[in-house]
Amino acid sequence: MKTAQSIFALLLVLSLSGTISWAQATGKSAKANSPYDASLLLPEPDPAIGNASFKPSAQVRGLKGEDGIVYWLSADQQSITAYKGQQTLWATNVASALPKSASGPSAIKSMAWCSTALFFSVGESGYVELDRQTGKINQAGTD
Repeated sequence: MKTAQSIFALLLVLSLSGTISWAQATGKSAKANSPYDASLLLPEPDPAIGNASFKPSAQVRGLKGEDGIVYWLSADQQSITAYKGQQTLWATNVASALPKSASGPSAIKSMAWCSTALFFSVGESGYVELDRQTGKINQAGTD
């Protein structure tokens, strides 16, 4: 009986430690209530480098600006939300800005930024420009 209890206790400890390791390995933000995963953010580059860009992937989903504002792409890659800490500043459905005649899936394929704007390549040939401060769409269209 003592051996069975020892084996059960060992299995319990192993399963709990495996769960804890797995939970930490998912890359979740240290803050449990965070609306975004800080490990999937790129820091804003030095302006002397010029415009920077990325393609959404399992490793990158957003940008953290020099001012601390986080620009986070939604899981469906159609919207972007700006956060200051835990507070939502604005949210914009980028894909919905494209004309109805745009062809193909309307997911964001890449994101680029400069000091005042965010630029998106959307779907097969769509593009959207957003104001970084307000989230308002400056222009959108297809090639």
